Amino acid sequence: MGTIKPFDPELVYVECAACGQPVLWEEGKTTEVLEWAGLSPGLLDAGWMILSEGCPQCTPREEYYVTHLVRLVRSEDPAGAATAKAR
Repeated sequence: MGTIKPFDPELVYVECAACGQPVLWEEGKTTEVLEWAGLSPGLLDAGWMILSEGCPQCTPREEYYVTHLVRLVRSEDPAGAATAKAR
């Protein structure tokens, strides 16, 4: 059995909370944002995402955007359909 490689924080999905579009950053930006927040990139997995309060598409005049790191949790709704909720 092979070794499990650590999750690459640059693969964390980033979405604009204002318009719902994916946000594409230059390489290294996610790691930089996590380090600014004092979080270890090694603690993340595919269950995390970053929400940005605006993006170049919907608020092009802004230079910086407030971001939130959220953990997605799986839950079952009463009808039995799986949904994801941000925590």
